Amino acid sequence: MNSDFSKLVNTFSKIIPRETKVRNAVVAAIKEILNIELDRKKIRVAKDTVYITESSALRSEISMKQEKILARINVQDNELKIKKIQ
Repeated sequence: MNSDFSKLVNTFSKIIPRETKVRNAVVAAIKEILNIELDRKKIRVAKDTVYITESSALRSEISMKQEKILARINVQDNELKIKKIQ
């Protein structure tokens, strides 16, 4: 039974678009590292770069912790391979 559930979850995870996966990972990493809730609608993904439409103060704070955030995102899902946050 547990194996069937794992297969089902695995199947659905393959259906989820990459941008949705990246947005979810970015929101989770920023929440964990900076304790800030980020609106998914303010995140755009282009190839290996994430663009965040927020205040310059928040973007600056994200920039200072970028390496840690990127490490968290790429550990969470190593298929995402995000290299930069702007």
